[in-house]
Amino acid sequence: MCDTIKLRKFIAVRHGESEANRLQIFSDHENKYPLTDEGRTQVENSAMELRGVMLDGVISSPVLRARETAEILADRLKLDLSVDTRLRESKLGRFNERRIIPMNSSRRREFGLESWESQLDRMLSCVNSRDGSYIIVSHASPIRALVCQYIGIKHEDPCLGIEIRYSSMSMVLCESHQVLTIGALKIDDEIRKEFNAG
Repeated sequence: MCDTIKLRKFIAVRHGESEANRLQIFSDHENKYPLTDEGRTQVENSAMELRGVMLDGVISSPVLRARETAEILADRLKLDLSVDTRLRESKLGRFNERRIIPMNSSRRREFGLESWESQLDRMLSCVNSRDGSYIIVSHASPIRALVCQYIGIKHEDPCLGIEIRYSSMSMVLCESHQVLTIGALKIDDEIRKEFNAG
């Protein structure tokens, strides 16, 4: 896995709270449901936590809530921003615009949602295409799939208990196969130093 990845390290950041989250609905629409005021505050807090972390840029999902998150991070941290469709929200099919319900691998198959494997493949494809150290802004399920791969969990159901909170940060050092944080809202000086040295 990491042996073939050019990206040395990354911080996977989930978007801040959006209007879709507030309404408790699934949505994979690219241009609907911006960040709420609370979501913007969450992202500002993450930007503060990431000060002093050495990074080459920010790569974002094309979905509005992620793009707005990435724009705030790029602006506050003075980083270049690019958009990559491989970081998009899970394809939700007929569940788009419907109320959120618990989803496991069998339900995902039953309802025709994008598979765990598909999400993981495209996230890894994005990571494989970059050199350096980046923030990647995406969505809970794709981030969970990516992080679980790095900690050695290959299937969806054992990962469902891993919480990827709004504007949380999951920090990975690819070359040493090390996950420093999963879904963290705070980054202490020791973690910051380890990430910068990795």
